[in-house]
Amino acid sequence: MDQVKIGKFIFECRKNKNITQSELGEKLSVSKNAVSKWERGISLPDVSIMKDLCNILGISLNELFNGETSVSDDGLINYLENEKRKKKTRIIVFISTMILTIILSILTLFFINNYNKVRGYLLVGESENFSYGYNSNLLILSNIKNIASIGNIHIKNSKIKDTDIKEISLKYEDKLMMSGNYLNGVFYENSGYDEIFYEEARNNLDKWNIEVEYVINNEVKKEVIKLEAINILKNDNLMYHKVQNISDDTNTESDWREEEKKYLNSLREELLINHNFTGKIVGVNGVKKKSSTIIFKIFNKDEFILNTNNGYWRIENKELKELFSGNIKSKYIKYRNSDHIEFIYDRLTGKLERCNNRICKNIDKELLNKIKEFVQIYEKEFEGLFGLYPNESLEDPIVD
Repeated sequence: MDQVKIGKFIFECRKNKNITQSELGEKLSVSKNAVSKWERGISLPDVSIMKDLCNILGISLNELFNGETSVSDDGLINYLENEKRKKKTRIIVFISTMILTIILSILTLFFINNYNKVRGYLLVGESENFSYGYNSNLLILSNIKNIASIGNIHIKNSKIKDTDIKEISLKYEDKLMMSGNYLNGVFYENSGYDEIFYEEARNNLDKWNIEVEYVINNEVKKEVIKLEAINILKNDNLMYHKVQNISDDTNTESDWREEEKKYLNSLREELLINHNFTGKIVGVNGVKKKSSTIIFKIFNKDEFILNTNNGYWRIENKELKELFSGNIKSKYIKYRNSDHIEFIYDRLTGKLERCNNRICKNIDKELLNKIKEFVQIYEKEFEGLFGLYPNESLEDPIVD
């Protein structure tokens, strides 16, 4: 359909009828400017006035759409097909716009609800007699759950014992969040409950503190540890690139375990051949070559048993029914007496960390001296062989 041709045809028909643009526009209730645009081929008359236009000019719709005096229906057919395409295009554009609007709304809602809503902090602090934050002390704040993994208070003053601690309180300014004889464990609540980690406290981590109530020289005192929140996690990036594994092809977990196994096997050979121990390798299912355990007769009648698969060892005095055990890389040593009561000793601090799976309160000095004496012999006998990793976060050794 040729708009220019149609426009010229309208112009010629109007002239033949001796009608001005203004008069034609007035008859059709449109402006003179609209008629001018038709005749210049810029636009077409609206469908609603085409029949009236044809009546005024004395032409048929077919002639109007063909742009000439003719009986052909091609012009009308082309016009109707063109209108159909336009309608289809408008529907597609409308649907596409709606879909795009819905997607953008969902993404915006997701962004508002999740962007920078997960934050992780390490809580650390120090006062005159206490320090906090050198073990488990992770705080996770999110719009789903708020989680705090609270560790033990470290006592710096040797005059203060664990039993001297009366109460430990986690506070926001002067407002209590939680308290107890010791705060140790994982605490969490669903977002919105605000019973422990209420909104004001979450938004002002620089005002958190731990108050310790303790006894020293028969006097009850309180000491405040001001906490610093070190941010270690936040989801404030729009895009997170996939990262490669830190280990490369030559340093995978299986390779590391293989290296560890080689080390333990070489350690076993060192103990057998070059360390003046007379011992025997205990077989597994009767096959001695596949054994991972080695036994030495040391410390008089005691047996030293090393598992070369995982580095755990134990020394057992069967007459006294006592057991010492640990890991060659750990700073912890476990002692179990004849009553099957267990004690965990820290080789670095020289303190008992656990007494029968609880915080030690009334410590038996004779017991502590016995463990220290054993540790001295242990470290002397195996000097230079067993590496110690003070920062290794190992569980209490269990080697039974």
